[in-house]
Amino acid sequence: MVFFDAIDGRGKDHTSGYVLQNGKVVGDTCSKMKVRPIGSPYPAKLSHPTATGHTINMTLKDGTEITAVVEKTRTQVGVPFYSRWTGNIKAKVGGKQQNGVALWEEFRNRIT
Repeated sequence: MVFFDAIDGRGKDHTSGYVLQNGKVVGDTCSKMKVRPIGSPYPAKLSHPTATGHTINMTLKDGTEITAVVEKTRTQVGVPFYSRWTGNIKAKVGGKQQNGVALWEEFRNRIT
């Protein structure tokens, strides 16, 4: 799973993501997706605590629903405005449980 959730300068949320199986893209979306931090408010700001993980909800163009949770086990980079983590991902893809490893990052708004 590859995803991003970004907020532009006007406050509009933009998302995109795709899912691979055996190295091939099996689904994608540009609008039916939501990524939210666990243990921290959204959108992330410098004054907020660092997230302990993220939830990802995605509906692919074919209607397949994916709900996932990434939980950090190691912080690779942790500075006030940017964090990158490795950890575990637990996802339900079309009702079937999948588990794996994850790498993700977050930029926090400099405005407190």
